Amino acid sequence: MGNAGRNGGEYYTPRPLIRAIVQVVKPRIGERIYDGAVGSAGFLCESFEYHCEAGPDDEKCKDASGAHFLR
Repeated sequence: MGNAGRNGGEYYTPRPLIRAIVQVVKPRIGERIYDGAVGSAGFLCESFEYHCEAGPDDEKCKDASGAHFLR
């Protein structure tokens, strides 16, 4: 998913770089995350992962049935 741009000849942001940016920015619950190009939604996915790793018991990391989202 994170390398979707490789096959189509499009530009993409490598996942290790996305993870590093997310760790520096440290997005918080309630803040907006802007991923203007979206593509593979790398910044959105990695921001979600950042929150779930920081606090996996948070209700934001669970689905409607109460089960944790698979990572």
